[in-house]
Amino acid sequence: MTSGVFDGEGNGGRAGPLRASMEIERLGGVAQGPERELFIAILYDAIQVLLNSHPLGHGDDARRYREAVWWIESLDNDYIFSFESVCEALGIDADYLRAGLQSPKVTRLQKVRKGSAAALPEWIRS
Repeated sequence: MTSGVFDGEGNGGRAGPLRASMEIERLGGVAQGPERELFIAILYDAIQVLLNSHPLGHGDDARRYREAVWWIESLDNDYIFSFESVCEALGIDADYLRAGLQSPKVTRLQKVRKGSAAALPEWIRS
């Protein structure tokens, strides 16, 4: 995947689902048409929540963050909208994307956007 698609480079901190869709289109996968766009939107939303929500926030912000982390970390592929299934349908290696979302670069971006990362989950703090 090209750098900058989900990390917010070049568009005021948010790349936008249209650009993400154009980048993912090159990857292949089995989903086509409106189904493909739905899968892209689901994946894009989870990544944006992970990058922009605060895990220690209040109310919906913290809940959405926990749900995004749970969804990305889940290895379940029985549910059509699971992280594994969405990645497969889009032709994305789920393990590779998951590792990228747990990378130090993403961690640094989260620290800048959220302040101190002392209370973040271990995989995000590393």
